This record gives sequence, structure tokens and C-alpha cells, in this order.
Amino acid sequence: MDWATADLHGVSGDVFPVISFVGDLDIESSEVFRGAVLALLGESTPVVVVNLDGVPFMDSTGLSVLITCHKAAVAKGVECRFVISVPKVARVVETTRVNTFLSIYPTNESAISVI
Repeated sequence: MDWATADLHGVSGDVFPVISFVGDLDIESSEVFRGAVLALLGESTPVVVVNLDGVPFMDSTGLSVLITCHKAAVAKGVECRFVISVPKVARVVETTRVNTFLSIYPTNESAISVI
């Protein structure tokens, strides 16, 4: 993973963090990813958006980290929304049926506009 950036976005007066990642989400980058997302979950926010548009490849370790982040969010009462539009990454999520319990959005705008 080359870098991660966090920003605040919102609509209707609600503001919540959006974190964007660039690079492969695999065994080499999973700890950085997990740490960044879990740090945002520690903030006082009802929603965290994780934008994976800059992730061209995700393996089973990356998939596991998405599930871990989702479970941590649920435990803290936070909704974790994942933006996944890269076909290879979306295919992994759909093939494993992880999309049946993660909140997946096709664009950053759609993830932040749903309140």
C-alpha cells in the first residue's frame, strides 16, 4: 500500500471520516490498512467510509481485514461503509459473498450521501 489518506465528508450537517487507500491490499499492507481503519473507529462517529477505489488487487488477507474491520465497527456501534468499484476487487467480495453483510457502495458520493 503506497499511502492512506483520511478526510471528513458529509451531507445534511452530518460529517464523518472517509479514508482512501492506494495500492494492493494483501499480506504486506494488511496491518497498515487495519490500523488506519481501527484508529478511525475509535473516533466518535456513527459512520466511517473506507474508499478502496485505489486498490487494484486484494487477496484473501485483504478480504480478512475487511471482515475484521466490519466486526470491530459493529462492536463499537459504527457503520463501516466500503467503496469498491474496481472490478477485480469487487469480484473477490462478490465471489466470497462477503458483500451480503458488508455495506458496499459503488462510489464515494453514494456512500456519503446515505444517512
